[in-house]
Amino acid sequence: MRKEPSATLRPGLWGRWLGVGAGAFALTLHVTLLFFNPYSDVPPELGTYALFGFMSLFAILAIWASWNLKPIWLVAAFIGAFLPMGLILLVTVSFFSLIGVANILYLVAALGISSYNRAFSR
Repeated sequence: MRKEPSATLRPGLWGRWLGVGAGAFALTLHVTLLFFNPYSDVPPELGTYALFGFMSLFAILAIWASWNLKPIWLVAAFIGAFLPMGLILLVTVSFFSLIGVANILYLVAALGISSYNRAFSR
Protein backbone atom coordinates (compact mmCIF):
# COMPACT_ATOMS: atom_id res chain seq x y z
CA MET A 1 0.00 0.00 0.00
CA ARG A 2 1.41 3.36 -1.05
CA LYS A 3 1.55 6.13 1.54
CA GLU A 4 0.20 9.58 0.74
CA PRO A 5 3.02 12.18 0.86
CA SER A 6 2.82 14.80 3.57
CA ALA A 7 1.19 18.14 2.83
CA THR A 8 4.53 19.95 2.72
CA LEU A 9 6.02 17.59 0.15
CA ARG A 10 3.17 17.35 -2.36
CA PRO A 11 3.88 18.87 -5.76
CA GLY A 12 1.86 21.95 -6.55
CA LEU A 13 2.28 23.64 -3.20
CA TRP A 14 4.31 26.49 -4.65
CA GLY A 15 1.53 28.86 -3.54
CA ARG A 16 2.19 28.04 0.10
CA TRP A 17 5.87 28.83 -0.09
CA LEU A 18 5.33 31.88 -2.31
CA GLY A 19 2.87 33.35 0.17
CA VAL A 20 5.06 32.65 3.18
CA GLY A 21 8.07 34.14 1.42
CA ALA A 22 6.16 37.20 0.21
CA GLY A 23 4.77 37.84 3.70
CA ALA A 24 8.19 37.51 5.32
CA PHE A 25 9.73 39.74 2.65
CA ALA A 26 7.02 42.39 3.11
CA LEU A 27 7.44 42.25 6.88
CA THR A 28 11.20 42.74 6.51
CA LEU A 29 10.67 45.70 4.18
CA HIS A 30 8.18 47.29 6.59
CA VAL A 31 10.70 47.04 9.44
CA THR A 32 13.33 48.58 7.18
CA LEU A 33 10.97 51.36 6.11
CA LEU A 34 10.15 52.29 9.69
CA PHE A 35 13.41 51.85 11.56
CA PHE A 36 16.23 51.92 8.98
CA ASN A 37 14.88 54.21 6.27
CA PRO A 38 17.86 55.47 4.23
CA TYR A 39 15.75 58.22 2.65
CA SER A 40 14.73 60.04 5.84
CA ASP A 41 16.42 61.32 8.98
CA VAL A 42 13.12 62.24 10.65
CA PRO A 43 12.09 59.93 13.51
CA PRO A 44 8.79 58.10 12.99
CA GLU A 45 5.62 59.66 14.40
CA LEU A 46 2.71 57.91 16.11
CA GLY A 47 0.73 57.57 12.86
CA THR A 48 3.71 55.91 11.22
CA TYR A 49 3.83 53.31 13.98
CA ALA A 50 0.10 52.68 13.55
CA LEU A 51 0.52 52.19 9.80
CA PHE A 52 3.47 49.88 10.45
CA GLY A 53 1.33 47.85 12.84
CA PHE A 54 -1.53 47.44 10.39
CA MET A 55 0.73 46.54 7.48
CA SER A 56 2.65 44.08 9.65
CA LEU A 57 -0.61 42.43 10.67
CA PHE A 58 -1.51 41.97 7.01
CA ALA A 59 1.92 40.43 6.32
CA ILE A 60 1.48 38.07 9.29
CA LEU A 61 -2.03 37.24 8.05
CA ALA A 62 -0.56 36.39 4.64
CA ILE A 63 2.04 34.10 6.22
CA TRP A 64 -0.61 32.35 8.33
CA ALA A 65 -3.05 32.01 5.43
CA SER A 66 -0.37 30.62 3.15
CA TRP A 67 0.82 28.09 5.65
CA ASN A 68 -2.72 26.92 6.40
CA LEU A 69 -3.77 26.95 2.72
CA LYS A 70 -6.52 29.59 3.14
CA PRO A 71 -6.71 31.51 -0.16
CA ILE A 72 -9.64 33.70 0.94
CA TRP A 73 -7.56 35.13 3.77
CA LEU A 74 -4.68 35.73 1.37
CA VAL A 75 -6.99 37.76 -0.86
CA ALA A 76 -8.11 39.70 2.22
CA ALA A 77 -4.45 40.38 3.09
CA PHE A 78 -3.86 41.52 -0.50
CA ILE A 79 -6.81 43.93 -0.45
CA GLY A 80 -5.96 45.26 3.00
CA ALA A 81 -2.27 45.76 2.29
CA PHE A 82 -2.15 46.66 -1.40
CA LEU A 83 -4.94 49.22 -1.67
CA PRO A 84 -3.92 51.62 1.10
CA MET A 85 -0.13 51.43 0.85
CA GLY A 86 1.21 48.83 -1.57
CA LEU A 87 -0.16 50.60 -4.64
CA ILE A 88 1.36 53.91 -3.58
CA LEU A 89 4.73 52.32 -2.87
CA LEU A 90 4.62 50.35 -6.12
CA VAL A 91 4.92 53.54 -8.17
CA THR A 92 7.77 55.04 -6.13
CA VAL A 93 11.34 55.05 -7.34
CA SER A 94 12.87 53.28 -4.35
CA PHE A 95 13.44 49.74 -3.28
CA PHE A 96 10.34 50.10 -1.12
CA SER A 97 8.31 49.57 -4.29
CA LEU A 98 9.04 45.90 -3.64
CA ILE A 99 6.42 46.09 -0.86
CA GLY A 100 3.80 46.49 -3.60
CA VAL A 101 5.32 43.57 -5.50
CA ALA A 102 5.20 41.40 -2.36
CA ASN A 103 1.55 42.36 -1.91
CA ILE A 104 0.78 41.28 -5.48
CA LEU A 105 2.51 37.99 -4.72
CA TYR A 106 -0.13 37.42 -2.00
CA LEU A 107 -2.73 37.32 -4.76
CA VAL A 108 -0.61 35.02 -6.95
CA ALA A 109 -0.11 32.69 -3.98
CA ALA A 110 -3.86 32.68 -3.33
CA LEU A 111 -4.46 31.60 -6.94
CA GLY A 112 -1.90 28.80 -6.59
CA ILE A 113 -3.35 27.59 -3.30
CA SER A 114 -6.92 27.66 -4.58
CA SER A 115 -5.96 25.62 -7.66
CA TYR A 116 -4.13 23.18 -5.38
CA ASN A 117 -7.16 22.92 -3.09
CA ARG A 118 -9.46 22.24 -6.04
CA ALA A 119 -7.16 19.57 -7.44
CA PHE A 120 -6.80 17.66 -4.16
CA SER A 121 -10.37 18.08 -2.88
CA ARG A 122 -11.70 15.47 -5.31
